[in-house]
This record gives sequence, C-alpha cells and structure tokens, in this order.
Amino acid sequence: TLTDNAGNESAPSPARTITIDTTSPTVSSVVISATGASGSLLNAGDVVTVTATYSETVTGQPTAAPTLTIGTETGITLTPGTTTGNTRTWTYTITDTGTTDTGSISVVGNLVAGLSDAAGNAATGSTPAASGVFTADTTAPTVSISDNATGTANGDVIFTYTFAEAVTGFDASKVTVTGGTKGLFTVVSTTVYTLVVTPAASSTADIVLTTSTVGVTDAAGNVATAPATYSQAVDTVAPTAIDLITGNGSVDATESQFYNVSNAAAGKTLFANIQASSDTDIAIIKVAVGGAVADTSNDKLLIVGTSTDTINLNTIPQNGTETISGIAVSWSYSSGKVLTISQTGGGVFTALQVQTIEQALQFKTATGATQGDRSFTISHTDLSGNTGTSAVETVAVDTIAPDAPTSAPSGYKDDVGTSQSITSTAANTDDTTPGILVGANLTTTTPKLYANGSLVAATYDAVAGTLTPNAALAEGSYSFTYTLTDSAG
Repeated sequence: TLTDNAGNESAPSPARTITIDTTSPTVSSVVISATGASGSLLNAGDVVTVTATYSETVTGQPTAAPTLTIGTETGITLTPGTTTGNTRTWTYTITDTGTTDTGSISVVGNLVAGLSDAAGNAATGSTPAASGVFTADTTAPTVSISDNATGTANGDVIFTYTFAEAVTGFDASKVTVTGGTKGLFTVVSTTVYTLVVTPAASSTADIVLTTSTVGVTDAAGNVATAPATYSQAVDTVAPTAIDLITGNGSVDATESQFYNVSNAAAGKTLFANIQASSDTDIAIIKVAVGGAVADTSNDKLLIVGTSTDTINLNTIPQNGTETISGIAVSWSYSSGKVLTISQTGGGVFTALQVQTIEQALQFKTATGATQGDRSFTISHTDLSGNTGTSAVETVAVDTIAPDAPTSAPSGYKDDVGTSQSITSTAANTDDTTPGILVGANLTTTTPKLYANGSLVAATYDAVAGTLTPNAALAEGSYSFTYTLTDSAG
C-alpha cells in the first residue's frame, strides 16, 4: 500500500506470492528394473534401468554419474535418461562377453551432489540402497560327452551329456547318430542326460554323435554351446565260424571221434583236424566241457606244451601258464567247466597260433571210465569281445571191448574144385581162400580173421557170414580164429 503526508493509506496493490523454501530435496528411492529379464536373471541384450526418485522436483544432474556393479565388475558406465522432474534415470544394456557381466547387480554413486530444488536448496542426505534384485548371466552353458565303453565297443553304448549348469530343451532329437541306432534317452537331472546307442551289426564304423543345442538354454536364456562331434570306436564283426575239418570244402561245426582201448590212459587230440582261422584278432579261446555223461574223477584235459598242464575236470577253479610251440599262454578252468586260454600279458594270437594252441588240447580218461559221449564246445572271442559261431567236438568214450566169441568158426565155404560146399567142415581143401564161417549179420561189430594167430586181411560177407582171405594162402595147416571189433575200434 501507499500512505501520503496526511497519513492516508491507499488500497493494497495486486498480490505477489512468494514461497519461502528452506528445505533441501532428498533422494526418496533408487530402483533397479530391467526389460527382457527371465525372472531375476538377465543375459546379453537385456536392458537395466536405474531410477532415482527425489522428494521434489530438482534441477541438474548428479555431479558424478552413478555406476553399475555386476558381480566383480565395477565402474560400469550408465547412459543418462530422464533429466527433468523429480526423477533421474540411467540405462545399461547387458553385453555378451561370456566372462564379465555375470553376477548380482548393484548401483554405486552419490545421487545428491549437484542437484537442487527451485528455491536453490541443494539436495542433501544419503543415497538409499537400490531395490530390485537382478543377476546377470551371459555365459553360455557348456556340455561334455562321455561314454561307458572301454576301448572299442561291441554292444550298446551309454553316452552321457553333462552340462555345466541346468538347462532346458535338451532331448534325443538334438542328437544325430551315424554308425548306430538311438535307443533310450534318460533325463538323469537338469544337468545330466544319457542316450543309449546300439552300434550297427557286423560293422567297424565308429558311432558318431553330432549334437545341436538350438533351443537348449539355461535359466537366463543363454543358448548352450554345441559340443564337438564325438566318436566311439566300434567292432561288431564276429570271428569267422570255426571249421573242425580241414580241406573238405565246407564249414563243419561238428565232428565226432572215439576214445577206445588203444587210447586208454593216453591223451587224444581233440581238434586234430581243425582249420586255421582267417582272423588275426583272436584274443580268447574257450572250450566248454559237456556231454550226456562225464566221469569227473577220471576225465582230464591236457594242454600239451613245454611242461604239459593237466586239468582235472572235477576241480574248480584251476589256472596256470603254458608254452605251446613258443607261444606263451595263460589259462583258467572255471565254473561251468569252461577252459579259457589267452595270451600271457594280453594281446591277440595270429591265425596259425590259434590253430597250434587248439591242436595242443587233448582229452584223457582211464580205461574203466564211465562209457558215453563227452562234448567240447570251442569258441573264439576277438579283442573287442565279439564271439563267433562255436563248434562242437564229440568224443565217444568206449574202452570196453566186445565179448570174445565163445565158439570156433563152424566151418568154411569151399567154392574151388570138384568138392565144393558153402558149409564145409572137411579137414582138407584145395581152396586157397576159404570163406571162414563166423556168423551172418554181425552189424554192431566187425570180425577180423587170424590164421595161426596172425591177422589176415579178409573181407566179411554179412549175408553168407564168411570171412574170406583177400590173398591166397600158402599150402599148410592153419588154425583159424576170429575177433570182434566194435565201432570205437
């Protein structure tokens, strides 16, 4: 208002409003937010926003811009955003560095200094801790592949995929297999997966795994790094079938022989006629003892070598070493009555060595042993563990001779000269090859002719019942006898 000298006061002028403000602005909150987050996890390309909210509108920017800390990485520069009103914002885009930008996120800086309100009051107070919990993870998961095969595989192989961290999206469709067929796929855990692969039959081609990780991610969304191609050596080619009889143009899986009185108490070679194998990677020779009858107290296997090892078939287990024609072998006789022969110190035999070893195996029993068949099943296993088609050698033990004839020949057949007869008993004859009557139809035994105690080559006529010398006899007196020989000899 205005007042004159007489003391008269004018009416008030138009009003001007002035706000007295002595209160300094403060930081109300600091919030960390993000776009593209998978829960609280961030990966490359996600954007982190830091928002500071003040108690009133402020001007200016903090004297020192805040920085971001991610794990052990500090001093990360933020890009300024909003610069007016009561908020200030800064942003940072997570980079794909693999080893950095990994860990919990926090804000460092004084968000007060350099700011003031409209009245010029400088911002005061401390900067509160930022809210909003995020973790950056830009590291792609890695994966390693292993399998359960030792050396070369000859059967199903279990491949194990082990990821460095939990992933999703991995299944059998991510694996391409050559050299085999995919089987059971198992999720063991979020980091471990297994796949069974059956190798191709009769093949030496490696199993090869080519693995895609498209769509296989960790919790932050990082795509797993695809592993290198993985290979497993394979050998499913079985050894060739064993041929027990050499040189007859066929593969003989069976052969039979007799163990008779002439062999009694001596060793008889089991595989005398066996064909040399064409395989050069045989590591194990096995002989399984069987048959309808056995005499475990008398039956033995012999490994004929420098010292000749004797294996009693009723004693399990047994083992030893032997040298056969310069070949050092180790052997064991175990449950199931199986003889296993391998090269001392490991390795494989040559084809000739296999045949040499097999022809050094003998069967032996006693004269009074249980009569009947014994079987010996022989098989080859290569270095990869493949077993080929086996063969069976049957030994018929027959050490009992047929009963001796109880009567002398009943006469002879005379078909020479004027006095002929098919049943002559005359003391004299002009027939130098008389057919000695020993009996017709001797089908289970073979008669042999003796003259004065000496064996005479003769032909038996089962219908006529005669044994006729193959060559003319000299003049003289003869005492004819005969014996019976069974099929075992």
